[in-house]
Amino acid sequence: MKLLKIPLKNIALNKKRSFALFLFMLVSAFLLLVLLNLILTINSNMMHAMTDSISGNVEVRPSGTKEKEMVSFTESWVDLKLFNEESEKIEKSLDGLDYEPRLRGEGTLVHSSDMVSAKYIGVCNDNYQKAVKLCEGDYLDADVENGILLTKTMAGQIDVEAGDTVKLLYDKDDKKETVELKVQGIIEMSMLGMFGVDVAYMNQSYAQELFDLDENTYTEYVVYTDKSTEDLQSEVERRLKKSDMGSDVVNVTNWRKMGNTILGGIQLYEIMFVVFLIAYLIIIAILVINLITMMGTERMADIGTLKAIGYSRSQIVYLFVAEIGIITLVGDLVGSILGVIVSNILSKSKIDVAAPMNLVLGDKFSLEFSPVTILPIYLFIFVFGCLVAMLPSLKISKQNAVDTLKDM
Repeated sequence: MKLLKIPLKNIALNKKRSFALFLFMLVSAFLLLVLLNLILTINSNMMHAMTDSISGNVEVRPSGTKEKEMVSFTESWVDLKLFNEESEKIEKSLDGLDYEPRLRGEGTLVHSSDMVSAKYIGVCNDNYQKAVKLCEGDYLDADVENGILLTKTMAGQIDVEAGDTVKLLYDKDDKKETVELKVQGIIEMSMLGMFGVDVAYMNQSYAQELFDLDENTYTEYVVYTDKSTEDLQSEVERRLKKSDMGSDVVNVTNWRKMGNTILGGIQLYEIMFVVFLIAYLIIIAILVINLITMMGTERMADIGTLKAIGYSRSQIVYLFVAEIGIITLVGDLVGSILGVIVSNILSKSKIDVAAPMNLVLGDKFSLEFSPVTILPIYLFIFVFGCLVAMLPSLKISKQNAVDTLKDM
């Protein structure tokens, strides 16, 4: 405790320098806490955008289907394998879970002389609405059987608006068929558009009708959860196996395996965060090292006196590290508290986001604040400050007592 009085006294005597370091640590803790939660929010938003609009958390498809065909959008959706007789067993196995059968297809949309290739998903509920923004018209309506929702990109390529009629050319039994569809609405896939994800939606019953399929025929079942995707996959596999639906009949996969392109985008944001963190920490480290070097130069005579009366190298190091550690501890605490306050405010707000940031944050941004990030960030800043302080402190402590007293 006696040794601790010296660092506290030095902090009080050097108020401006101590306050400057306090601000650096405050800003560091605040920024890292808010930015880490921002990255976690972006990751979560992208995951929900993909699972709600296309893949679900877990997907059950006929055996032999390719993992990447779902989200890469380079694989064809023509002649996909179908569930038919297996549907009843699968639905019994999934009873009690939040699931939805879907039917995917591919064709060419034509309007006047314009054409665009289009992948579409036949849906039977409103889950897809969570991941898209309605720009014009309305969402799908069961009363309009031949209705279709086009993305803004598709609509722009064939110059159509909500309420217009388009033709869909598609393959059926090795023949080209044509059907007229009403554009019920124009949508935008804010979080997924930057990855080239472009898919139209139509009523599932009508999609089945196009191919003369019965009402129990689907290309997949998507299953949702707010908890662990891995746990859900294990549960689905267990249930299907119990119903004699093994890997020779079904392929159970999850959104992570299907969405490599989107996961690559998520990893890019994580890398950007790490690069920013490293650059920022290097700047802070340089500032702390320069600060302690200046302190050591100014206190050379004091260090010589302390050594002359018997203070060891480790005690000299302790004095400098303790001074920096106390300031870091307080600045870290205040910064963390401010970070929690701001994060809570942002988590309860719905902020309108304009282009191009809506591609990353969505049209309505709300921070998903995770309290579990507080302690790791707090400890990281404190340990970082103390470790950086040790480097110049060790160098200062090596000074010979006689040399340090020469200029007194």
